[in-house]
Amino acid sequence: MPGTPDVIALLPDHVDTGLTAFLGQIIDTYSKLGHCGYGCSDHISWYVLGYPVCFPLEGRLNETDAYRHSSYDTVDVSGFSWDHTMEYAKIIVGWIYELGA
Repeated sequence: MPGTPDVIALLPDHVDTGLTAFLGQIIDTYSKLGHCGYGCSDHISWYVLGYPVCFPLEGRLNETDAYRHSSYDTVDVSGFSWDHTMEYAKIIVGWIYELGA
């Protein structure tokens, strides 16, 4: 969200804590952004079914884009950042690399 620090939020409720800690390590190793978090989302459905889950978010929950998950959630919205998106790509590559190691 414009005017807020670039972070990737890791939400601690209804997630696998080990998997979330692992993702935090991936973020710290492969991304220039830090991580933080609290919140809730549809990841809970997977958690309830017994799947290990973690949940990265594009910023602190109270600072995320008001248009998130709407028809206005596009790359044209003011404040969209390809640099921030690239950090997610780095995390994905790091995740794949670390799980394959």
